[in-house]
Amino acid sequence: MVRKIFWCVIILFPLALVPMSVYADQMQKTELVIDILLPGTVRLDGDISVGDRIELFSREYRSADHTITDRLLLEKAAVTDHSVTVSYSLYGAPLSEVQISPAFDRPEREITVKALYAVVSNDISEIRSGLFYTDCTLDTGVVNQYWCSLAGSTACGTAAGVIAMQIAYPSSGDALFTRLNEMRKYSLLGEDFSTGPAEYYLCGDHISNAVNKYIAEELSDSLILADHRTAEKTTEETLIQLLSTGRPAVIEVCYLLGNVTRDFQGISHWITINGFSYGYDGYTFRFADPITVSYRSISSEMLDASNANVSYGDSGYIPDRYIGAFTAPLLSIE
Repeated sequence: MVRKIFWCVIILFPLALVPMSVYADQMQKTELVIDILLPGTVRLDGDISVGDRIELFSREYRSADHTITDRLLLEKAAVTDHSVTVSYSLYGAPLSEVQISPAFDRPEREITVKALYAVVSNDISEIRSGLFYTDCTLDTGVVNQYWCSLAGSTACGTAAGVIAMQIAYPSSGDALFTRLNEMRKYSLLGEDFSTGPAEYYLCGDHISNAVNKYIAEELSDSLILADHRTAEKTTEETLIQLLSTGRPAVIEVCYLLGNVTRDFQGISHWITINGFSYGYDGYTFRFADPITVSYRSISSEMLDASNANVSYGDSGYIPDRYIGAFTAPLLSIE
């Protein structure tokens, strides 16, 4: 009898490594959202598990020393899944501090931007939230619209456009006076730049046209001012995005006797938004007013309502809602 012998060769693969790799991929953290319930209290929502390490940071940019400073405000372990609320203090000594030299250098006027962010991590991975902006001040200065020799009483749009340029193209004294009057002439060149010669009122597109023409012809540069109004973002969201990237914004409001009003009462007015702060009532915006020639404050809700209710009275013309600012960010602290 012939016996057949079959050899069986067993090749051992390191199978244990495969599921561990898959397991690691599954454990990668993917989303973290930060929200301020009120000053001093932050809620984190997202890929959080009990025992995860939570770190809350403040981030500040100051153009005076041209640095970004990260301060660790607290660190603790998560005691719940998915959502965690933590309290913090901006006034206590930070646990640690790191300064970063940013890669941009365009802004020339004073800028301060402050924000919070959080990091959640475990032994495998970590994730950082986006920035939640808490304060921003852009040193635009204020321009008096009555410096215009052509219909100064209706030159607020031109003045607002000049103010919006100040971070990227600072000017003062006689040079600023000359710039205002030159841009006023640009805004009156014809239908492309003005709604008409009778009153010299300017809508948003006319302001942008005048700013862009002046930048291209007088400064030989290529920054573009355009409308940032979209259906996807609220007025508040849009302004925070613009201001936190160094871009003041021009916006039209209802106005009467030196005050922004909720409803149209015969006068529309252009102002330049140049800052914000977050408090117990949410966001408040700061603006440069070319009539009172001062910095003033307005609630986010009031600003949105006033902008939504602008009309041109008996003319029957209701202008498009408009938020004018440069298309390219002037800085980024992300």
